[in-house]
Formats: sequence, structure tokens, C-alpha cells
Amino acid sequence: MKKLLYIIVLMAMVLGCSQENPGARYGGADGFAFGAPVLNLEVGSEEGTLLVPIYRTGFGVTSASVTCTYETGDGLADATDLFRLMTPNVLFADGRYESAVQIRVTAPDRLATDKKYRFKLTIADQVSPAGRAAVAVTAQRKLTFERLGKCSYFDACVFDNAYEADIYKAVEADIYRVMDPYTKGLIAEDYAANGFMDTPPEYVEFKVEADGRITYDPFFTGMTVPDPSHTTKHMAWGFYPSTYTWGRDFSDFDRENRKLSDTVFQLYPVYCLPTYYHGYLNEGAYPLTITLL
Repeated sequence: MKKLLYIIVLMAMVLGCSQENPGARYGGADGFAFGAPVLNLEVGSEEGTLLVPIYRTGFGVTSASVTCTYETGDGLADATDLFRLMTPNVLFADGRYESAVQIRVTAPDRLATDKKYRFKLTIADQVSPAGRAAVAVTAQRKLTFERLGKCSYFDACVFDNAYEADIYKAVEADIYRVMDPYTKGLIAEDYAANGFMDTPPEYVEFKVEADGRITYDPFFTGMTVPDPSHTTKHMAWGFYPSTYTWGRDFSDFDRENRKLSDTVFQLYPVYCLPTYYHGYLNEGAYPLTITLL
């Protein structure tokens, strides 16, 4: 809790830019929203359709208009021909608050084992004022993971101490998963007891490139932080430094994400609140050290 108390004091001073989508038109009480700013999906070799949840806040709206754009960059493959929006209009069944945007995977067998594919879904109209107008979806081929053993997981932004967790490695690539790395620490350091713990991630995944660099997609921590009014709590996420684009440039920290030895991996995420204007926490970037035991 010592770290969280420090964060609460500084939150009002470290806000980034607005998270609103300038192309979206915001509606009244009834509108549409995505459930999270980012979503990671695995695609099996026989899987033909991905479902991305979308929500409505009232029954006054029945059909959401959605667009799809594709992203490329370091470690990303071109998703244009492999992932297609099946229909731009998403219908809601009577009495249901949830529906799904359907994405067709045109050739699952063509997905690379060592690459990821990213596309962004955006609600074009009638966005709920309190909701998220867009979600960045990262898809990857489903891999086979084998247990390596135990590791020490020390997130310097969230914790005062390191905690043990199971770690797995993919058979097909130099990709690792640390399983449930936050639950023990959030309980031990009284986040849960004081109401600042939400559902932690099932795992945190990272990839070691051939030159020793480490890359990863945004991940949530399970730690929540109240806004200055103390009326709403927001989940803290970790972003790869150069992907944080809401005001301050953290790209110099990219080089700190690297494999330090055969047993030590250092991530250096930027910690922020995507649901609160992407405001970053305290210094922004902190080391996250994973050591094989």
C-alpha cells in the first residue's frame, strides 16, 4: 500500500492527453462502448471467427456502427488480408446489453508463429459518454507452452517486494508467460484489503528477440488507482514505452527492455490508467525484473 498512497498524491499532476476518439460522436444516456482499451486473442489453426465484445448502456440504441483499421510496426505482421470485419453494423438482441463484433480469420494456417497481428475497432456513432470508443486487438497464433519452473517477479511500480510465480516458454518461439504474477503481491501488500485490487491478469507475456531485446503488448496489473475525486477507481496497465503516445515521450526506455542474462529478463513498462486519460503514474516507467529460480 505504500506505493499506492504515493500514486494517489501525484495522480492529479501527471495526466496525459484525452483518450476520446475525435472521429466519434458521443450520444446521450444510451450508447455503445467496448469493455477494455486493448484485447489480446489467440487464434487456433481451425478457428474461423473472432468475437470482440461490445456493450450498450440502454435499449434506446439497437445497432452499433464499427470501423476496422490495421496497424503495422516492430514485431507486427500485416493483418489486412488475414483479418476481415464481417459487417460494420453490430446488432443487439432484444433485452441484451452485450453483443460482439465479428472478425473473420481468412487463413488461420497462414498465421506466423513468431509474429502478432493488430487491428483497431472504432465505434463511429452514438458512443456512451462514459465508455470506450475504440479497442486495439492483438491476435497471435495459438502456441504450445511448456513449464520452465519458478521465477521471481518484481514489479517496482506496484510492489515493494518480489513474488514467486510459475513461468512457461513457447515451444515454437522465444516467448514466455509468467502465470498469475500479481495476486500474491496485491494481497500481501494490502491492496486487496484496502479495496484497490481488481481481477489480476492470468499471465504476463513477453518475447525475447534475436538481439536480446524484449517486447510485449499492454498488460493490466490488477492494481486500481482512484481519480482525484476518489469516486472512481481505474486499472493500472503496463505499456511498452514507445507505444505510450499520450503526451510524454518514453521511447528512450525501449532499450531498457532486454534480456540481462540466461536467467534474468528486464521489462521496463510505462504504467498508466487507460480509462483515465492515459495518465501515467509517478515517474511513468519502472523496471519489472523476472528471474528464473
